[in-house]
This record gives sequence, structure tokens and C-alpha cells, in this order.
Amino acid sequence: MDVTNSTVQLNTPDGKMDSYVAQPRDAGTYPGIVVIQEAFGVNSHIKKVTERIAAEGYVAIAPDIFHRESGA
Repeated sequence: MDVTNSTVQLNTPDGKMDSYVAQPRDAGTYPGIVVIQEAFGVNSHIKKVTERIAAEGYVAIAPDIFHRESGA
């Protein structure tokens, strides 16, 4: 199944939180899955996992739960 992906920003009490979203390309209603990041954040591996789940017919989102941490 073909998928689309994007990064969205969710409002939280601590500011904006980036989240990676992948979903089937075809219009329709799909169940949702939250993908929890690993210790290294929402990296390429987590994005690929999210896309694989979407290819199975789910809307998958991987929130950056470390969004309050500085990158340095």
C-alpha cells in the first residue's frame, strides 16, 4: 500500500512538539497507532517503522517526546 508522510506540530503545555505521521495514500478511515521513539529520538529507523505500519493500513504517528530537550 502506498503511504504519505509529513511532520506536524502538536501544541503542548511546554510548546510545540514535532510528530512524524505516515498514513495510507488512499482516502478512507483507518485505525491509528502511536509509535514510541527509541533513545535516539524520532530518527530514520523510527520513521521507517512508522511508514511500514502505515503500509499495513494504519495512520501512524511518532511524537518527539524529547521535544523539551535541547539539541546540543
